[in-house]
Amino acid sequence: MASFSDTGSYSGHLRLRIQVDVGDPGPNTTSVTVRLRVWVGTDGWDINDEQRVGFSGWKSGGRTFQNNLSSGEMEVIDQSWSHSVGSSPVTHSFSASLSGNSATGSSPSVNVSFRVEDRPGSPPGEPRALSVSGVSSTNARFNWSPPSSNGGLPITGYRLRIRRDQDEGYDFYPSSGSDRTLTDLQRNTLYRWGVRASNSAGDSDYASGSAFRTDKQVPAVGGPVEVVSITATSGLINWAVGDNGGSAIEKTQVIVSTSTNFDDTSARVYSELVESAASNRPVSGLTRATLYYYWIRINNGDFWSDWTVRRDFTTLPTEPKARPTLTVSAVNPTTASMIWGFTGDNGGRSISGYDWQASAASDFAALVGSGSTTTSATAQVTGLTPTTQYYFRVRAKNSVGVGPWSTTRSLVAPQGVKRWDGTNWVAKPLYYWDGTDWAVPTSIKAWNGSAWVEAS
Repeated sequence: MASFSDTGSYSGHLRLRIQVDVGDPGPNTTSVTVRLRVWVGTDGWDINDEQRVGFSGWKSGGRTFQNNLSSGEMEVIDQSWSHSVGSSPVTHSFSASLSGNSATGSSPSVNVSFRVEDRPGSPPGEPRALSVSGVSSTNARFNWSPPSSNGGLPITGYRLRIRRDQDEGYDFYPSSGSDRTLTDLQRNTLYRWGVRASNSAGDSDYASGSAFRTDKQVPAVGGPVEVVSITATSGLINWAVGDNGGSAIEKTQVIVSTSTNFDDTSARVYSELVESAASNRPVSGLTRATLYYYWIRINNGDFWSDWTVRRDFTTLPTEPKARPTLTVSAVNPTTASMIWGFTGDNGGRSISGYDWQASAASDFAALVGSGSTTTSATAQVTGLTPTTQYYFRVRAKNSVGVGPWSTTRSLVAPQGVKRWDGTNWVAKPLYYWDGTDWAVPTSIKAWNGSAWVEAS
């Protein structure tokens, strides 16, 4: 309830006080009560009977009171009326005056204005025609139309609420108009949403829009992308999913090539489409000490990621795999010459040298000579005993290790003649003319009566 009041000034020894009480209208109110009250006050003067207070303005009337008043104040008018309520406020006034006063001075009076408020509005109805447009992996625009009823008051705004389908609580976003765009949604996610309208009287209920799902997005390969467990003929390619684009990875494609040109299909040594969310792939059957290039991409059911940038790895070298080719010849009864060559698989690294051995035993348990060379492919073995069989072998080596021994070659040191040097008999070669030059015979044979055998 609203009250409007005023107290007039003294006129002589008397004054008037006036108050108007107006009921508060509600949304469905058609009228309110207006109550007028008037008091007469004195500063100690004895008021005679038959005094009259009259009022005018919105309503008029009066009252003659019979009571003497020698101090304070006395209510003389208390009257109520019904006032209709419209869609806009109305202002009225009352004036009251005292007549028939025998006190010194003119009759007192007082004025007051009062206001009857308009009927307040009600909360608006729900927004209409809710729809979603421009849906992408993280964006959506929410649209609606104003409610059919604004509750008699202007719409002051809207409130959008939205939640993931699996969540209980909502997130809220205000809007002054009939749309709102969100750009931070989660990919491949089902959302539920609604909108309410507001005016100065309150809020509508939420109107529900149709549930929608955001899109998936192009996935991305994550790091580290690398090749581990590299051997001479294999490697394990590792990678991670940097971003699945809103859905589980379903496929992975791996390409390994000897060419830097991705499109050179003839150079590809491995190309496989893996129907799984694998994060590594073993690649075998590679060539030793070879530089390879590789690319990876992933698929989330709708989109392929970009290919990773070209990366490379080199398979490991090995020790030589081929055997040297060895020939052995006797230089004289105490000296043999080894000559060899090497062709074939060097293990992926240049041959850095050779190891050779000479032995009086076929298992090389009793070496009579051995050595290593870096560039030479020959060796001489001295100190041999004539008519003794010797065995020879050689192997290649590189920066990784040593290769297999060559096929074992053997010879019998040729028979020689001996000369007394004053202390010992020293073996000397026996030469014969071969028609061109003096040569050392590989053996000297004697007839034992039935066959030619090595002379001793």
